[in-house]
Amino acid sequence: VQEFLLEIHELPAAERLLQRLVDEHPQEYWLAGRLQRLLIRSGRAGEARPLLERTLQHVPDSLAVSLDAIDAEEQLGNRAAALAHADRAAERRAAEPALLRRRRALADTAER
Repeated sequence: VQEFLLEIHELPAAERLLQRLVDEHPQEYWLAGRLQRLLIRSGRAGEARPLLERTLQHVPDSLAVSLDAIDAEEQLGNRAAALAHADRAAERRAAEPALLRRRRALADTAER
């Protein structure tokens, strides 16, 4: 249902549904991941941060969660924190192409 709501551009309804599901099932970190991703992609990384911190604590090896952390910190202007998340994730998943590309992009923009 959440994917359908996003496809028809009903972001507020998708957010309400995800928030309700996260509240009802706090141990389902994949739900929290979807909500934090929606918030980050909506330009609301600050609101996503508490969810993201909790999700990182419980599923630190998740590539999706690591990329969300990098995106959120970048959105908030915290390039050093974004790089730190990228470095920690790279230690766990050194050969992951998406992570390596993101890390390289962060390094390139930091040098400019």
